[in-house]
Amino acid sequence: ALLSSSFVSGFMWIDKLGIAAYHHKKVFRQDFVGRNYCLLDENAYPLPDYWLSVLYKRLVGIQVLYVEGALERGRQVRVYAHCAKSPYPKGSVVLIILNSTIDTEAIVTLTNDELINSDQDIYWLTPSPVTNITSQVVSLNGEPLRL
Repeated sequence: ALLSSSFVSGFMWIDKLGIAAYHHKKVFRQDFVGRNYCLLDENAYPLPDYWLSVLYKRLVGIQVLYVEGALERGRQVRVYAHCAKSPYPKGSVVLIILNSTIDTEAIVTLTNDELINSDQDIYWLTPSPVTNITSQVVSLNGEPLRL
């Protein structure tokens, strides 16, 4: 399988969305179906970047929030923050956290008291099986995603 249609390609895609948001840019996909960097394979089966795009579109609002060090070169843990879309209440925040290291656990510390003490909905995307970053199957909170 091509890496562009695997779970690992999602790191580049979500990072591109995060960086583009900081610079108020729009991002477009090269292909939607059946080519390199597509969202659906030739049988219209959703690939990992499709699921990232759906989750991003449903959760992330247009207001980008400042995250210290978010655009530093060489960072291995990447964090982006946005105001959440409806139906989340005003003031809700979406954090996108990418750990680009294979064998190091990411530790992210929140310093805003409102965030620390608020309710949290966690959308944890992993490859399925979890050890195969070249998988075309994505799990959300441990459950493989399907249409």
